[in-house]
Amino acid sequence: MLSEENRKERATIERRAQELLQNEEYTEAHELVSSAAERHPDCAGVRYQLARCLESLGRAEEAGAAYALARDLDGCPFVRRFGPVKTDS
Repeated sequence: MLSEENRKERATIERRAQELLQNEEYTEAHELVSSAAERHPDCAGVRYQLARCLESLGRAEEAGAAYALARDLDGCPFVRRFGPVKTDS
């Protein structure tokens, strides 16, 4: 289970990466998120931001692999495998 401190750090990193990407500061965003991915290798959100950075830098093959890893680390594997839950309403 993640500590509150780790959750806050991840959220801060993800927000900062989003800002950098919006400002087209791709190299800085990549450096930030790469470092975070080393510290938090199992965080889907950080991996997703890394994929966005790689895509923005024109590194499509690496971005594809990073998007796939982010998907695989996501907390909703049931939905990925079986699709959205349908209910009879």
